[in-house]
Amino acid sequence: MTARKAHEHDAAGVARLRQALDAAAREAGTTQADLQQATAKFSAVAGEVVAQVGGSAKRIDKQLVESLQKATRDTNAAVAALVAVTSAARAAR
Repeated sequence: MTARKAHEHDAAGVARLRQALDAAAREAGTTQADLQQATAKFSAVAGEVVAQVGGSAKRIDKQLVESLQKATRDTNAAVAALVAVTSAARAAR
């Protein structure tokens, strides 16, 4: 391969990589927004569970609240990871 063709090949590869990074950053941003909405819903529902069935004899309220709180923590962690990926992808451009 000549030096010129190698340079063109490298430039095309860099362009494809930038496009892939841009797409990944956009997708991560969209997913981040979706997860933030889900987190808000989990928190709201946890509050409603406590208000509506707090102290039930079957302890279902506690299980529901704990599950919703775990979901909130997990989605918050996922959002943080997506923020990091988005930042890294943008910095790599």
